[in-house]
Amino acid sequence: MAYKAPQSDPMTIDGVYRMLAEVLPVAVLVADANGRHIYVNEVASRMTGYSVDELMAGVWMVHPDDKKAWNTYQQALREGTDGSFYETRYVRKDRTEFWASVFWRSVKDEHGRLIAFFTFIADITEFKAAQDALRRADERYRVLAENSSDLFWEMELDGTFSFVSPAVRRLGYEPEEWVGHHMTEFLPADEQPVFLERLRADTVQLGTHRYEVRALRKDGSEVWMEVLADFVIKEGKPVRIQGASRDITERRAAEEALRQSEQKYKGIVENSSDLITLIRPDGTVSYASPACRHILGYEPEELMEKGSAVLHPDDRQMVLDAYEQAHRGEPGTNLEHRAVTKSGETRWISLSWSPVFADGRLQTIVNVSRDITERKQAEEALRQAHAELEEAYRFQSEFINNVTHEVRTPLTAVKGYAEMLLEGLAGPVSDEQAALLKKVLTSSDHLLEVVNGVLRIARLRSGKAAVNPKVCDPRAVVEKCVSAVMPQALQKGLAIAVNADDSTATGVYDEERLITVVTNLLSNAVKFSEAGTIEVLVSCCASGAEIVVVDPGIGISDADIDTIFDEFVQLSQPHRHKPAGFGIGLAIVAAMIETMGASLTVSSATGVGTAFALRVPVLDAEAGGQTP
Repeated sequence: MAYKAPQSDPMTIDGVYRMLAEVLPVAVLVADANGRHIYVNEVASRMTGYSVDELMAGVWMVHPDDKKAWNTYQQALREGTDGSFYETRYVRKDRTEFWASVFWRSVKDEHGRLIAFFTFIADITEFKAAQDALRRADERYRVLAENSSDLFWEMELDGTFSFVSPAVRRLGYEPEEWVGHHMTEFLPADEQPVFLERLRADTVQLGTHRYEVRALRKDGSEVWMEVLADFVIKEGKPVRIQGASRDITERRAAEEALRQSEQKYKGIVENSSDLITLIRPDGTVSYASPACRHILGYEPEELMEKGSAVLHPDDRQMVLDAYEQAHRGEPGTNLEHRAVTKSGETRWISLSWSPVFADGRLQTIVNVSRDITERKQAEEALRQAHAELEEAYRFQSEFINNVTHEVRTPLTAVKGYAEMLLEGLAGPVSDEQAALLKKVLTSSDHLLEVVNGVLRIARLRSGKAAVNPKVCDPRAVVEKCVSAVMPQALQKGLAIAVNADDSTATGVYDEERLITVVTNLLSNAVKFSEAGTIEVLVSCCASGAEIVVVDPGIGISDADIDTIFDEFVQLSQPHRHKPAGFGIGLAIVAAMIETMGASLTVSSATGVGTAFALRVPVLDAEAGGQTP
């Protein structure tokens, strides 16, 4: 929506600075010399989820792991640095996290005395995500909060303090001078009835309440305090009041000074890391912020002279079309285009613009240009890495497929010749020879099982193995699987208990793969259990089925649980022989689950047992077996 300047007020540079602070696509916070906020723009509210009032009151948003960035900032303050730039993480009001690029700068008066801090925060979450994916590493920093200088207190409902924190010494008192005394003793006489009335009214609307009141220092001077009060509830009724108070005397003075002189907004624009330009209706540049030096290499005067000549030839028309939108009163954000620097380098820019009208006529277009070159480079590198990984995986699948086919053919021949010899087709064989031939056959079967398993995994992962939708009852499938593994269970003295719900169960599933998956889970449960009962829980609904297999076996350690679905991985069993098999069963299960659109979660405790929870969605038979 276009900004409409009041018709009675002519355009002034101070007015433009104020307006720029509101249209900047970054959070802008202004604090007084004591670090208390005196201005927060709406972007900060949208970025963090907190209201402007909440941010003005002070909200701790620094991620608890970002200690390094916070310490750097504190060191800069101690050394009297005029400003600094750093990256950190913040936590929004809804507890989600976002990466931020923070630039702050101090503002001093003509005598060199600190009067304010300007802080600019840009959300760089997308850039950090692309950067982290490329580097494949997490960079976390921890931050430790310093002891708060705020005054914390607790009082009874009659207004008598029962606890006061040591920060009360900032007002000249010791904590014991407040405890047991009524709060009105520390308020000016004309403030007492006003504050008491507000406090009584708020007992009806429980929750956190914010007040600004005048209080008395021990020496009798007045101080403005911001008070946050909350009622402690017991059995639905308030029993006492807890709160925190902060000295905002200087903040209020700074707020008044800020209202009296909009010239301070010039600092917001001049110190922004983004390039701010003002474009006249005829397309010429009337103002360029100093950020053009580090983004494009031009001095502000040079950029004002070159105008649209800095745009990349291939993107110039796209940007000019955006200006046409601005002439129609349409703002825009995050238009990505290329620009050519003074040295001839191409840089990527994210452009946001807002038209400013007065008396129904376009006065100027406010442009905010952000350098996103590093983000674009990271995204391109990530795309290339992804393409290379896909190509490598394709070559791997083709290689495995070809090798396993070449191995299976001679293995089949070896097995056939061994069977012919065992049957005496080449002459009589002795008992010793027959025993050796049986070992050859057994080893051939095992090796063929491995080859067939590898081939099956390769086909599933390549997408060549089609889903076969079929109407079936998951409860019947489970019963069939239990029957298949029951002989092995009985041989080990194990019991298998099936508990299925009574809801409608029939649906469209890939029955063959479902049988394979469940049978494999049950076989593993039998293999790794020595005594007790294996439980199978089955529940169905219109959208799918859930099958849970719980065994009383040896369990899986935390170190092994992430690798159990890899090929040729078998769990070790201390003091036991190596289990039969080659460690490809769960690899096949994992591949099949992916083709069915299913999910499998594992929870386990060493020495207690393991539970596999399989969730299988109903297939859409008419859509070729895809899940709806």
